[in-house]
Amino acid sequence: MLAIDYGRPFKAVVLDLAQSSPKGGPETVRQFAVIFALQDAKSDVDRTVRALATTLKVGKPAITRAVDTLVRENVVRRRRDPKDGRNVFVDLLAEVEDSTARSAATSEPTHATM
Repeated sequence: MLAIDYGRPFKAVVLDLAQSSPKGGPETVRQFAVIFALQDAKSDVDRTVRALATTLKVGKPAITRAVDTLVRENVVRRRRDPKDGRNVFVDLLAEVEDSTARSAATSEPTHATM
């Protein structure tokens, strides 16, 4: 079992929880982990389901389920690669990206202070 220090920043705790389970942790944890990974993505190549699964160290089905939910909740959208239609990128919607960036700039809450 993974020892998680809940006094660490929220983002670090969520990523640890997502990686601690073979299925990627509880659905909400996976969703947060996907959002954080998308925020940290440097290019479109980092925004595919395969890249997200590799980054978060969970299976592609777990990422697909999380992305499906996030699409239904209007948090992310899928976008086909115009150069290669087989590739699908996952993007945070602009208003979500703006909101999460503002939250991150103001504070990084820890579990201990929640």
